[in-house]
Amino acid sequence: MKLVYWNEKFEIGIPELDEQHQSLIDLINQLSSSVNHKDGISVVSQLSEKLIQYMTLHFRDEEEVIMQCTSMPESEKRYHYQQHDMFNQHINALIDASDITDTEFSRDLLDYLSTWLISHILGADMRLAAFVNREKQGQYVDDEQSVSISQVERILLSALNESERRFRLFSDQSSTLIWMADKAGVRTFFNQSWQDHVHDKQALIEGHWQQFIHPDDLSRYTILLDELKITKHSGEIEYRLKSARGQYRHYYERIVPRFELDHTFIGHTGSAIDITHLKEAEQVLAQNNQQLEQEVKKRTLQIQEVMQMDPLTEVFNKDYVLAQLEAELKRAKRHKRPLSLMQIQLDHFREVKQKLGYTHADHILKNVAQSMNKRIRESDVIGRYNVESFLAVLPESKLADAVAFAEIINQQQDMLQYEDLGTNITLSIGIAQLHPTESLLEWMARCQEALNKAQYEGGNQIQCAK
Repeated sequence: MKLVYWNEKFEIGIPELDEQHQSLIDLINQLSSSVNHKDGISVVSQLSEKLIQYMTLHFRDEEEVIMQCTSMPESEKRYHYQQHDMFNQHINALIDASDITDTEFSRDLLDYLSTWLISHILGADMRLAAFVNREKQGQYVDDEQSVSISQVERILLSALNESERRFRLFSDQSSTLIWMADKAGVRTFFNQSWQDHVHDKQALIEGHWQQFIHPDDLSRYTILLDELKITKHSGEIEYRLKSARGQYRHYYERIVPRFELDHTFIGHTGSAIDITHLKEAEQVLAQNNQQLEQEVKKRTLQIQEVMQMDPLTEVFNKDYVLAQLEAELKRAKRHKRPLSLMQIQLDHFREVKQKLGYTHADHILKNVAQSMNKRIRESDVIGRYNVESFLAVLPESKLADAVAFAEIINQQQDMLQYEDLGTNITLSIGIAQLHPTESLLEWMARCQEALNKAQYEGGNQIQCAK
């Protein structure tokens, strides 16, 4: 679609200048098409340069006509020259200050070119033609005469009415919600889609459009309108708009501030599309992501638990119990609290393996581990340390507390009989309470010495480290 259409009412009656005017409009339309199709900086720049050069040529030819018109007052000539100079200054300032490929700038440039050219043709050039044509007829034109202003106004009004008619026809056929407001913020136009959405034309006529925007979104919306007056750039916002059924739907709106050529603010134009389905899809996706995250956390915990456990005995493994041992040691020293360590080993377990085989021996080992695990407190940690030994970390336990717990374990084992073995399983237990100044290795070494002493003296006993 062309930006500007040539109209026979634009003809001023000077063939050479009329032909140049039509060529200028063609160049403006070519530049507009190139910008809209995003042809690239080289093509757009070439067309811009060509248009400016042609405009310069046109001004030269027009000024030659002016100089040859002896009946045209000097004040009128100076006014015409000044218009050319002001155009050159303004267009050069626009190009120097901005990027020709920038969409916002391109629109401003094209609007300025088309508006200035048409207003210049209908004003100053029509006046020039009146002097030239009447001079040819031997008539002198007074400074206050020339083309009637009312005629220019009628032409402009006709063009504006046609543009408005086309705009309303287009906007009313669009599913997009379109509105226009004046500089005071009064909305002067709502397209048919806007009216159909709220189904309350009277409220719109009376200026109560704000009542349809969700109260939680209204403040952001009005702030954006004020900001766009200052920034002079378009803006986007998401908000909720109440429908005729009383339900709020999500809309994405682009708002463009409008300005005169002298940068005077004259109002806003907005267009909004319904994104409710997109927001609903985002909500479903967010819920699914949340469920997935919860499932991942659950699976991660399960994996961590599996990685912490000894698969045979179903108590904690060596890595985990040692990590807990180190953490409890630091805590006990920091808070100066008692902490005891217990190392437990099954007596003569190698002979059990040889007699019953590995399967039965593993079953016995698991029973012993589970029996001990059932007796520990929630704060205690027990885990498999070696093939046939276990470590028990007992926070908040002095040596006497650890001995009492060890006796309970031994008593429980005495109650367990294994028919295939023909006897019960006995345990050797070494216990060491943490000394305030010793390291982890020193503490574990004392506990190991106590266990070794229990085994050396025949097993089935409890020994405490010094």
